[in-house]
Amino acid sequence: MTSKVQITFRCSLPNERARDVVSQKFDKLAQQLPYGARCHVVLDRPSGSHHKGAPFTARVDIQGAGTSLCTEAENMDPCVAIREAFARVEARGASARERRTDTLRGRAHASADRRAARA
Repeated sequence: MTSKVQITFRCSLPNERARDVVSQKFDKLAQQLPYGARCHVVLDRPSGSHHKGAPFTARVDIQGAGTSLCTEAENMDPCVAIREAFARVEARGASARERRTDTLRGRAHASADRRAARA
């Protein structure tokens, strides 16, 4: 069985603390996602900026079961970058759920209006 969370470290050393943050954040977010959603996090230091003062870029990509969310965040601390990227995913997911709910309500009202017009 494939893991639901994949972490890729680019131009940076693997970091157990970053893995823990990703796991914790996805476990929390997974409660709001459809069953079967998968997460891929890429922690990167952009090419040509390998010196110590360069920020980390965390890209969070969640796919599956009709869900597609992707965000990025930058910070000097890799764990903070990951947390910020997950916060953006949560915000986008919440707005997508609101739009879906509004659409379903609109369809229900339109259907009720059509039934009323037929009667």
